[in-house]
Amino acid sequence: MATSVIGICNSALAKIGAASILSLTDGSAQASRCNEAFSRCLDDVLRQYPWPCALARATLARLADAPAWGFSYAYQLPADCLRVVEVDGDASASYRLEGSTIVSDLEALSILYVRHLTDMNRLSASLAEVVALRLASELVYAISGNATQQELFYKEYLTALANEKLLAAQEQRIDQSVNTYWTDAR
Repeated sequence: MATSVIGICNSALAKIGAASILSLTDGSAQASRCNEAFSRCLDDVLRQYPWPCALARATLARLADAPAWGFSYAYQLPADCLRVVEVDGDASASYRLEGSTIVSDLEALSILYVRHLTDMNRLSASLAEVVALRLASELVYAISGNATQQELFYKEYLTALANEKLLAAQEQRIDQSVNTYWTDAR
């Protein structure tokens, strides 16, 4: 499978039996629908799990204006942030997401986050396939008007998503605290 926006769109279009496109702006109805839906579907898939290909770290800039109440500091989230996974490496850190900011009592704030991807080459072939299935589930009704097929593609997407999450989880290092817990239990 091609790991480009057009490759993923054409994979989705092929699944639903629609004609392929040359670009997102080639003037066809399929291109228009893909142009409208692709980024939203990609971001939806990326938000579902902390995929290694979409993880990024950032030290956030503290904003001059403190929150009106509840927390001492406010920080600007990166523009490409889709989901905050971890704050300062401390799972117990208290914070709250508010729009494009994060508020906390921490004097300095670094995050691990899922970011919006623009380079589809970062996606594995199987994750690109998940995105194509999500896109197909979005496009099939818009192009064919078939609600039954939309439901079938969405179910297929959910199955592929669950399988990809399992695979990604197996590839991650196991947290040392879990290992210590089981070792100490003996």
